[in-house]
Amino acid sequence: IPMHRRLAILSVVLAMGVVCSAFGQDQGQIAEKMWSDGIAYARAGQTSQAIDAYLAAIAARPSVQKPYLELTSILLAAGQPDEASRTLQRARRMFPSSRDREYNALYYQLGNAYISSGRLGLAAEAMEQAASVKGNISQDTIYKKLGDVRVDLLQFDGAEEAYAQA
Repeated sequence: IPMHRRLAILSVVLAMGVVCSAFGQDQGQIAEKMWSDGIAYARAGQTSQAIDAYLAAIAARPSVQKPYLELTSILLAAGQPDEASRTLQRARRMFPSSRDREYNALYYQLGNAYISSGRLGLAAEAMEQAASVKGNISQDTIYKKLGDVRVDLLQFDGAEEAYAQA
């Protein structure tokens, strides 16, 4: 996401904060509104607007985990795996003790996006992250995929270890 777009979103959020504080609202209310808008835009297929709304929600209230995860999912669906990866990594740094099961599926999807683009090293890293969190994607599925990626990378010992865990 271009820096000028991020700065524009941050400017809007800051301006909204000033206006809302004048009317007795807080940043949490702004964040909830932007998050709600992001959900509505995503459901309507308006990806760019959804991304902007989620970024605004995160800027308004960075201490809430869910918008990061939902933004990651939208970025993956929009074919932006690098931005999705940055968002997901930021969430992991912000919420290191989280056991949210969504991380499992998001890392798995990220790995598949990297496989599709031929970036197998990044795919292996994403699959390892997926395996580190319990979730809806089974460990067998993840480790089999990781083994396949390791074979493609000619890392046969790593592939053997992954297949053994599948």
